[in-house]
Amino acid sequence: MSVKAFEPVPVIEKLVQGKPDTQVASLECWEDCLWVGTSDGFVVFYVLQARDVRGRTSYVCALQNQAKVGKKQIDKLMVAPSQKRLIVLSNSRLYILHMHTLKVTEETKPVSDVSLFCRNEARSYDGSEILEISVIRKKGLYHYDLDANGFVPHMYKGVNVEEGYFKDVVAMARDGNVLCLAKKSQYDLLRLDADGEQAVTFVCNFNAAKTIPTIKRVSNQEFLIVVTDGPSSGMFINKAGESTRAPLLWAESPSALAYQFPYFVALCPDAELLVIHSPPEQAPKQAVAMKDCRVLNDTNGQVFVGTGNGVSLLAAVPLESQIRSLFDQKLVTEALALAEVAYSLGDTDLDPLEAQHQHKKLAAVQRQAGFIRLSQGQFAAGLELLAAANTDPREVLYLYGNLLSPGSTFQPTSNLANGLAESIIAVVRASDRATLALDALIPFLKVVREGSIPREWRPDVDTALAQLLAPNKQGDLIDLIKGKHKILPEVCAPVFEKYKRFHALALLFDSQGLPRQALDIWRRLEADEVHDRSYPGLEYVIPYLTAIEDPETVYQHGAWMLKKDPKAVEIFTKRPKESVAKFKPDEVLSFLGSFSDVSTAYLEYLIDVVKTDNEKYHTRLAVFYLDAVKRKRAEYETKLKTLGQADSAALEAARVNFKNLLQKSQFYRVDFILDSIKDTDMHSECAILYGKLGDHERALSILVGKLHDREAAKEYCYQNTRNKERSVRQRLFLSLLKVYLQGDKPYISDAVDLLNSYMADLDVVEVLRLVPSDWSIHMIEDFLTRSIRRHIAASATSRIQRSMARTANLQAQSEYYALAQQHVVVREDSVCDVCGRPLNESPLALYPNGVVTHSKCARVRTMCPLTGQTFGN
Repeated sequence: MSVKAFEPVPVIEKLVQGKPDTQVASLECWEDCLWVGTSDGFVVFYVLQARDVRGRTSYVCALQNQAKVGKKQIDKLMVAPSQKRLIVLSNSRLYILHMHTLKVTEETKPVSDVSLFCRNEARSYDGSEILEISVIRKKGLYHYDLDANGFVPHMYKGVNVEEGYFKDVVAMARDGNVLCLAKKSQYDLLRLDADGEQAVTFVCNFNAAKTIPTIKRVSNQEFLIVVTDGPSSGMFINKAGESTRAPLLWAESPSALAYQFPYFVALCPDAELLVIHSPPEQAPKQAVAMKDCRVLNDTNGQVFVGTGNGVSLLAAVPLESQIRSLFDQKLVTEALALAEVAYSLGDTDLDPLEAQHQHKKLAAVQRQAGFIRLSQGQFAAGLELLAAANTDPREVLYLYGNLLSPGSTFQPTSNLANGLAESIIAVVRASDRATLALDALIPFLKVVREGSIPREWRPDVDTALAQLLAPNKQGDLIDLIKGKHKILPEVCAPVFEKYKRFHALALLFDSQGLPRQALDIWRRLEADEVHDRSYPGLEYVIPYLTAIEDPETVYQHGAWMLKKDPKAVEIFTKRPKESVAKFKPDEVLSFLGSFSDVSTAYLEYLIDVVKTDNEKYHTRLAVFYLDAVKRKRAEYETKLKTLGQADSAALEAARVNFKNLLQKSQFYRVDFILDSIKDTDMHSECAILYGKLGDHERALSILVGKLHDREAAKEYCYQNTRNKERSVRQRLFLSLLKVYLQGDKPYISDAVDLLNSYMADLDVVEVLRLVPSDWSIHMIEDFLTRSIRRHIAASATSRIQRSMARTANLQAQSEYYALAQQHVVVREDSVCDVCGRPLNESPLALYPNGVVTHSKCARVRTMCPLTGQTFGN
């Protein structure tokens, strides 16, 4: 047993002078008042006075009063301070005395046939003017409210138990509406608010031969009961009878229990011992030998012990002294357990300042424990405690040696007593433990960073963590640098270079606003001047350079990137909108001059994404596409000549790109491109260009005569006449008909199909001029029939339109004549309906509703100026 939690201090050495056989039978206390019930029926009232003698506290008891209550011993005392009453149980009778005068109150008769009683400890000392008491009498369970006038019976409805149930009850305690009862061999819980439901809950049995049934109400609806299962044990139960925490263990069954935070005191009379526990630990912390100990009381938050005919106080050793003693013995676990219980922040009644004070005390204990753990070589456990205590991490870095930054302003504290600092330094720097010590420091620093730490700690913490991660934890190092940090590059750069963490170094430079230094390191990595397996490659650097807005930096480092990978053109083509204006297309194209494929990609970006209509860029891209076709053709012909076979897919793809541009773009120099290809076999491209120049007949001649692709010719006509006037369609399809009929071998069937198709809408006269005279009428019968029907339909439509126009004209004339028939007589005395002046001027205005005004007063012809009525045009 390592803790000295209590020290017995005599309070009353001899109860009554001249009566040595008088024994202490019961105790009660409140503030500085102490009441002693004796074995011969006396109640003695004392007042305690504390004195400090040479640093030790002693007590003097001043006798205030005493009263003879009965002939037999006083079994139990209970104070009711709000009512200034003292309840006394003696010889199965319950008395009410004044707590100071010890006189029996005249208005209250004693309650007879009482075997046990207890108070409702949920509201015993809450300042209420009423004290709730439960009493077991011969006839059963009774409840009373004690007020200034005495006992008032209190009834609980619906508590149904079998007859004679309370006859065997030997101990009881109450919390709210729950009674914990000990019978001869079992514990039960009784609900007073059962309201007809099952009122009794069986908890457990115990060995009556070995157990003194004892109950202690611990906290809100929690009880501690003594049971026997092998050795005696204390079982914590809730209102449902369920175990709530680990049990307490005793060598023998205690007869009484007391509690003084954070300890439980058990009185074991046979062994003449007081056994002290501190949950959750099951083993006792201290045993105090006290001869002839009989009675235990803790009503006032202090523990009093009745010993024969004397009384002692278990004076609590200050918790700080207990913890200090444990630390001196290097019993860190015990010290922590005591501090966590003693300085628990679970008490919601603590005000914020008190809670903060408690937290500081706990943190101080954790800090001391952490340093002791470090001195013992338990690095992970020690650093975990230091983190929980919010210890200044610079203190730890100082003890670890050279991990503080050279320019750090930190000054180590001197509160590590007994050579503890020297012990820690020796352990963490020992060659056989240094690696373990450093590995444990990494999670400590991570936890520290996650918290809210002062700004001045950041550089030392982040720099130390970066140095620790550099040897073996590349991923964590990169994550650290990518986040918010205060790493000092002048300290970490040599370390990163030592362990070949060049990508991390580049990221560090970038985080410091030094992009050129970062890019230079990546350039060295790409050039194989240095090596780093964590470097992700150019696909990481290209987006990085794309985000940079400085043209000088982009041009400087873009060159070596483009040599490594043409995809680097993305530094121009995927640039954020806000920086695009800083890179003029002519300057970029000049920079890309030696990279034809890259220039092509950039021009495609200008045309397809930027949507530029600059003729220069469209023509240049067309030339690049043409050059690509020529290159692919040369490669194809070389392979065909050398190997006898070759794949034309690349050549066809190049031609597709070229033709798509020629077809879609409207801004390149058509004549220039045409001059470059008209003497080649690129007939389809030439057809597109002739079409751009409006020379449709030549374009169609190429499609039909050279390429023999009549479907392409019809598609050409369809595409070039879509959404255009009928006359344009007629001219273009007539040109196609001419091409079909030209030459030594005219395409007769295609011409007939064109005439008879619904696609063509040709002028009959022009067609008849072109059709050879040897054609039969049957060949163009469908065309002629459709044309005649179209002509008849158009003629009929024209007649209908003329008739409708004539009808509309007649209707308008009728309306005009009707209006012309209307008149108004203007006399010399007639006045304008608007201005009221004589109507002796002309012209005048007459509205359909009969209002006559001067023409100048009729400002809106379609709305009456007098009434606001509107009329049609």
